[in-house]
Amino acid sequence: VTRIKPNQYAGQQMQSFTIPDGIEEIGEAAFYNCADLTKVNIPNSVKTIKYSAFYQCIKLKDINLPRSIQTIENAVFADCESLEKIVIPNGITLIDDYLFNNCRNLKEVTLPNTIKTIGESAFANCTALESIIIPEGVTAIDDIAFEDCKNLKKLVLPSTLESIGYRAFGG
Repeated sequence: VTRIKPNQYAGQQMQSFTIPDGIEEIGEAAFYNCADLTKVNIPNSVKTIKYSAFYQCIKLKDINLPRSIQTIENAVFADCESLEKIVIPNGITLIDDYLFNNCRNLKEVTLPNTIKTIGESAFANCTALESIIIPEGVTAIDDIAFEDCKNLKKLVLPSTLESIGYRAFGG
């Protein structure tokens, strides 16, 4: 077994989960709406996290993304309201659409210099976010990427930036 199937643990009551070593893919909505889940341990074998894998895990606070991860699809952490910090591993080139949408307690985000694009609504409604450094190499920030980040006080944009989408920093 090298993947967690889509919806495999969706809606289950658990507080923590350790993904077994050898798993390479976390399937679509695999942990969707696990409302009590606070901590997930991901091994270095994981390469892909499919869309909405942790969507609406409202108590998820502690997640460590290993360097082995190559792809994090859209809305993986959307509505993870308790998530406070995230370090995106080197090698990731896209912060996909809605990735951290409505993560209202997200305060710390560390982006690697491999990022090229920040997708639509990627950080929208992250109301606790106070500062973010967009690394050199980023060429595009899509529509409403940081909309309604009401407490954003410090923003560092790279010289490589070529386009900023509609209302990327609106609200």
